[in-house]
Amino acid sequence: MENSQTIYDKVIRIILTIFSLVLLIANWLKDYPEEYIKITAWAVIIISAYLMVRCINNWELFILFFFLLYYNYSIMIAEYLFPVDNLFTSYAGDKESFVCENIVLAYMTILCAFAPKEIQRKNKVNRYYIEDKNNNIIVYVLSIALIFILIFGYVRPDKGERGSPSTYFEYAIILFIVGYSFSNVYTKKILTVLLILFALQNFIYGGRVTGVQLIIVWFLMNYAYKANFIKIAPVAVALMLILNFIGSTRGNYSNTQGIMTNVINTLQEEKFANNTSYSAYHTSITFIKAETVGWSERLRIFGNFILSMFLGGSSVKDSNLAEYTHRFYAHYYGGVLPIYLHFFMGKIGVCVSGVVTALYVRMIANIKESSKTLLKCISVYIVTGISRWYLYSPSNLFRGCMILCVVYFAFDMLNSKMKPSV
Repeated sequence: MENSQTIYDKVIRIILTIFSLVLLIANWLKDYPEEYIKITAWAVIIISAYLMVRCINNWELFILFFFLLYYNYSIMIAEYLFPVDNLFTSYAGDKESFVCENIVLAYMTILCAFAPKEIQRKNKVNRYYIEDKNNNIIVYVLSIALIFILIFGYVRPDKGERGSPSTYFEYAIILFIVGYSFSNVYTKKILTVLLILFALQNFIYGGRVTGVQLIIVWFLMNYAYKANFIKIAPVAVALMLILNFIGSTRGNYSNTQGIMTNVINTLQEEKFANNTSYSAYHTSITFIKAETVGWSERLRIFGNFILSMFLGGSSVKDSNLAEYTHRFYAHYYGGVLPIYLHFFMGKIGVCVSGVVTALYVRMIANIKESSKTLLKCISVYIVTGISRWYLYSPSNLFRGCMILCVVYFAFDMLNSKMKPSV
């Protein structure tokens, strides 16, 4: 029998879902009227906030929806509610911008409608410590691979310029996740030292996303089970200020005091909006503008995108939609997930993006101590990778998990052969 809290939650979800559906249909039928723009923006923020608060007792989902809220908030604030005047909001008054706003609301409505009923609560046990998986040799092998990637997988520029991580450096997060799954108390320390070096290198040379991903991996797999919000909140606020500072310096730390002052002033003026978010949204608007190329061209690019999941983006021409639209429009790449798939499949693509994300969310909501190790690894990868798969490219949502599965199964088979069966 459902308790009062469950019924209350269900009523809120039904109200938010119905209101959003009515708003979506009204926007579509009335050709995106100007008086609905701010209402739609607030609807996106409210649904995002509701999903985050709902998951407050589950660290994985709380972190995922915290970032989703922050990114959606940044987009809606900068584009519609308190418009920022720069290149990244130059399409704010165009119809394509309103179409994108509707797409984001549709995506959030699907997540709200299919939100899991039951969510595993955080407890005092580290669900990522699997005693029968402990294998020092596997961790040593992974550590050696990580050392090579740390040294050779990052282009270190001259002073004052931003570094460039290779694909191997970005996917090294998979080796850390798998490595922690096969480690014990001692080998965890080796991985943690390497993780700190990876994150520091990324931050020093002006990067942010990879470093943040690594910090979250360490937190979820080593500390989350004994953490509380009172301790974490001030650390999270300080980290966000540091990340904005790093983004503003772009690797040039010659005038740190002036840059920090500028960062604080900019954050206040832009209502703490994240510029990476509305930059990616600006790129996404070019996807809608580029839909005029017709379905044959859109499906051709979609086919190339699917092929790149197996062969790699650099091996397949016209597989990266952001690179394709950069030929016609000025932007700094990236792209918001549901808008990406709208270019490929229209409204069906938006539904696919929402349903796939909802399935991942449901899987994460059911992760507990007795769950399969692979599912635990995937849940960490999805949570830590939200910046990439939501703001950069859908390939991180599909190809990244595929690579993770291959790496995990390879080492799991090696582990089973090294240990005698009981």
